[in-house]
Amino acid sequence: MKALTSFGISFKVRSDREKDGKAPLQATITVNGQKTFLTLPRKIPVKNWNPDRALAKANTSEGRKINNYIEEVRQTIGECYQDLQLQRKVISNDTSVSKSTQLDYAVPPSKISSLSSGTFVGMVADNPD
Repeated sequence: MKALTSFGISFKVRSDREKDGKAPLQATITVNGQKTFLTLPRKIPVKNWNPDRALAKANTSEGRKINNYIEEVRQTIGECYQDLQLQRKVISNDTSVSKSTQLDYAVPPSKISSLSSGTFVGMVADNPD
């Protein structure tokens, strides 16, 4: 099994999907250069997004709530990543495992339900080779 050497989580607003001044929030999970995308169920006002900080502008209560949500998602994904490491599993973009199986491994249903609905692309496998 390959050892993981890098892990990162970033957020951005999908301004290409803007409607009525709001756009969906997307998390990008990067492991060893392979990206997986999670479109979050929150739509936020594009004008309240700070792309340089990858956070909402915190000068309003709505912005602070969005930033708290982002931190909650970041922590949940980080916890799932740590769980996978403890189980000696790795995240990759291999498509040999069904999406329902990969999703159960990557983020348990109990944690998904607390995040509402979203789209998760990628997979989890014991051996990505």
